[in-house]
Parts: sequence; structure tokens; C-alpha cells
Amino acid sequence: MKTGLLLGQLKRINISWEEFRVVSTHDYLIIVHPDEAGGYWTEVPSLPGCGSQGESVDEAVEVTKDAIQGYIESLRKHGEGPPEERALVVTVTVAA
Repeated sequence: MKTGLLLGQLKRINISWEEFRVVSTHDYLIIVHPDEAGGYWTEVPSLPGCGSQGESVDEAVEVTKDAIQGYIESLRKHGEGPPEERALVVTVTVAA
């Protein structure tokens, strides 16, 4: 959607851009890897360099969610919006 069109629609329903940014959500793929030393590390393919680690899968994912939020806040400070998730995950079965 074009930014001008979106801003016009927000104005029509009396919502500021700042309010919209607070309530908008984005879904991102988090890949969780076991760490050889123990615990887990994560990566977010749509956000280069974004990831984290934790002792459990749940902890690694929660900390990564915080990293994603910080990444998006940094993008906004630099005048950019959050990118859309573009990853396509396909699982295949092969004879081994």
C-alpha cells in the first residue's frame, strides 16, 4: 500500500501515524539452532544480523523478539519502516 494512501485512510478514521505504528504488527521467521556448547542461538533471515541466544528454545525466542523490536526501532529512527517477511519455508522428505 502506498504511504500517502495509508496516511489518508488513517486521517479519515482519526488515527495518527504514531498511533498506527504502535498497533501495527509484523510476523517474522525465527530460525532456532542448537549451540554446540549448549543452549540455542537464533537468526531472523528478513532482518540481517538480527538474532540472539538462550539456554532454552523459549528463552532464545523471547530474547530474539526483543532483538527484533530493537531492530525495528532502529530502522524507524533512520526513517525506514519494518520490512515484510519474505522467507518461504519448505520441508521436504527424502530417502536416506
